[in-house]
Amino acid sequence: MATQTCLAAADGYYAENATIGDSPGYKCVDEASPHDGDSTHLANFDESTTKCDTPTFQEYTGSDNITKVTFHAVMRHSIGFGNYDNWVRLRTHDTDYDTYQTITGEYVDYSYEKPNNPYTGVAWTKAEVNAVQFGCKNVVGGKPTTWPYCTQIYIVVEYTTSGWSNIAKVCGVSAANISKVDGVAKASISKLLGKSV
Repeated sequence: MATQTCLAAADGYYAENATIGDSPGYKCVDEASPHDGDSTHLANFDESTTKCDTPTFQEYTGSDNITKVTFHAVMRHSIGFGNYDNWVRLRTHDTDYDTYQTITGEYVDYSYEKPNNPYTGVAWTKAEVNAVQFGCKNVVGGKPTTWPYCTQIYIVVEYTTSGWSNIAKVCGVSAANISKVDGVAKASISKLLGKSV
């Protein structure tokens, strides 16, 4: 198995929260781990309206054999005690999927594993991963009033490598430069030196 982490790269369909420390919104949640806490984050200060941000991500360049996508949102609320309600939103094929999440007063990396695309019900394709949007759906809490914050949003794509990517060289020749082995076209070979290709 291999993984690729893709950070937030642009604002998506929803870009509604207040931006703290940077702008536009995706720049408040695009850092690599560790996150930067309250230095840059998204926040909702509107008691009457839920605010949502669903950025897009850096290009996924791994194989087409995707085993799962794990979505991450690092969130907290503004009060240092207690638990409050919040949500995350996944957007694929122009359809929204919301997941309820209890958040605390400390930043926590909440993660959501999705082996299948919820729209198609089957494994993710590379095109779907590169089009997916995910983020926070911030709901202002009750009494005392608490503001929801989100400081980091990213995805981790897990995939298997197969085919000729498992073989670097054959008899000293780079696999990328080989078109035939013993007169057999590379595309027609299923095993080489005991390895599946």
